[in-house]
Amino acid sequence: MSFFAMTRIYRWSLILLFLLVFLPFSGAQKGAESGSSLVYLKNSGGVLVCQKVDSLAGDSLELLLVSGVLLKLPAEEVASILPSANEWMLLPNGRILRKQGWYFSTVFRMMGAEKNSFNYRSYRIFLGISCSEGYRFSPELGVGIGFGSEPSLHYRVLLIPVFVEAGGSFSYAYGKSTHPQKTYLPVSWKFQLGYNVPAPLERSQMARYIGSWLIHPSLGVLFFTKRSNTVELTTGYRIQSYMRILELPNETLFRDRIWMNSLSFDLRFNF
Repeated sequence: MSFFAMTRIYRWSLILLFLLVFLPFSGAQKGAESGSSLVYLKNSGGVLVCQKVDSLAGDSLELLLVSGVLLKLPAEEVASILPSANEWMLLPNGRILRKQGWYFSTVFRMMGAEKNSFNYRSYRIFLGISCSEGYRFSPELGVGIGFGSEPSLHYRVLLIPVFVEAGGSFSYAYGKSTHPQKTYLPVSWKFQLGYNVPAPLERSQMARYIGSWLIHPSLGVLFFTKRSNTVELTTGYRIQSYMRILELPNETLFRDRIWMNSLSFDLRFNF
């Protein structure tokens, strides 16, 4: 692939990556309304997002907001109630766990490893960003697809990973076997499998680059919020490589597989 073709891939990948980074923020408010009841008020024209709505004696309603606040309102002040699918689970601390539905994720990644050297020990550290979209079947399992951008100044190459992923949170059951209760732990797992598309950061008439597979297992800690979004801090091991082919003037070919296996530290936002 020519240098100019690589440049076009690089530019378009940054444009698409930019759109995917801000897509979760635009869909965050919609996510806050899924699995809830929308209570429309007559006088103020406002809307309350409620986790639960109960009718009380005396023509009044008891509303449990997603923030955990309990309100009582006269029924005459309510214009209408619009229920939606129950995709949420209210945790004891007032936070919300999304049980199922579509998700968007934005990941900021730092990777580091020891750099090979004959004379001294050195280290390489480079940053990356990626976005993914998928469907969560349960808190324990969700699958999706995504891509990212990982520039490495040490090797003068930009890696554009395209991957599929699976992940979820850990849980355990307790209580009677006939009516078991389930508790979800704030511990997550992730597994990504994909392909690296290398794009050189400097022009060369002699070098060609070929991508290769990537594998990335990781474990993390989940932080739940009152808007059903979650923040994850994860660490894992990222296995990736690419092939560099040098064509010398005497038509001699040198093939060099460059491994970039690294410890990874991710800050992940799930919407």
